[in-house]
Amino acid sequence: MEITFLGTSGMQPTKDRNASAILVNHKEENILIDCGEGTQRQFRKINTSPTKITKILISHWHGDHILGLPGLILTLGASEYSKTLEVYGPKGTKKYMKNIFKLFILKNRIKIKIHEITKEGIFLETKDLIISNVNLNHTTPCFGYLIKEKDKRKMKMSYLKKVGLTKDPILGKLQKGKNISYKGHKILVKDATTLVPGKKVSIILDTSPSQKIIN
Repeated sequence: MEITFLGTSGMQPTKDRNASAILVNHKEENILIDCGEGTQRQFRKINTSPTKITKILISHWHGDHILGLPGLILTLGASEYSKTLEVYGPKGTKKYMKNIFKLFILKNRIKIKIHEITKEGIFLETKDLIISNVNLNHTTPCFGYLIKEKDKRKMKMSYLKKVGLTKDPILGKLQKGKNISYKGHKILVKDATTLVPGKKVSIILDTSPSQKIIN
């Protein structure tokens, strides 16, 4: 998992810091959290194309967190962007996205799927990631996001060598957490594998102190 801080400034960008935007990369996923003004230029500075974005998570709809969206969508529409752009955000996201298209006369040149999150907890699960949200203390509906790798199982090769099983398609079942039978022997997941917790990153932006966030 790789995290790139495209913008960390407050309400106003500074000479050295852009408005809010964070890019989280994990394998084929490139998740943009917020899109403050100037975010596209920040992509250029790190030699990365905005067309790599797969999902956008909006923390809240204050201008310093979303004013880069219209230009970004325009750029994707003028590029060879073949993916469906998925946009997630708090209550009001569908209305605000509709207003962006109306105000900036954006043509539907790309496929966009808008998801309005209405409750806390897990709202998205991909092949490798689990993404959840928590309500923050702000003047408008605002989310913090937790992006977590799914736990994986590491094979205990010393144990598997003892039972004569080192290369076989059946090992895939063990990695998925399933007990198996091999040459008359029952091999238990707890004996043959070790659970490796996935890495996780919390994105907490505009909020007052809250014990819930720490938990």
